[in-house]
Amino acid sequence: MVINAKTLAKWLVSIPFVVALIYVTSVLYNNERTVPRGVVTIQDFYARYGNPPHVDTFAINGRTFYRVIGAIPAPLAFPKGSPQYVFDGSGRLVDWTAAAQGDPDFQARWSENAQQEMLVSYFLERFPPN
Repeated sequence: MVINAKTLAKWLVSIPFVVALIYVTSVLYNNERTVPRGVVTIQDFYARYGNPPHVDTFAINGRTFYRVIGAIPAPLAFPKGSPQYVFDGSGRLVDWTAAAQGDPDFQARWSENAQQEMLVSYFLERFPPN
């Protein structure tokens, strides 16, 4: 099989287009999956995302908070870190970011506090799914 110059040129032009399409689709999908639409409580979080893969706990001015670190839904989007969701002691969502390492404001609000890793099983006992 011989490939002529026109066919080769079409392939060379279409490859960057396909790569760009995959990247844009991944960014859009990542954005759609990390935005906590309809998430007000931890139970809403479970309904949208399932059980959390990682949880930290910390206290600020005597108030307990839980930081749920989610999975990156579309690694081909190359986000600057994992999505993170902060819940207060009653289980209500108080803050979130799509990519913590790329969000200095979020880091300033939550990352400077002494955090302690929490077993996900203990978190699920504290806030059982419905």
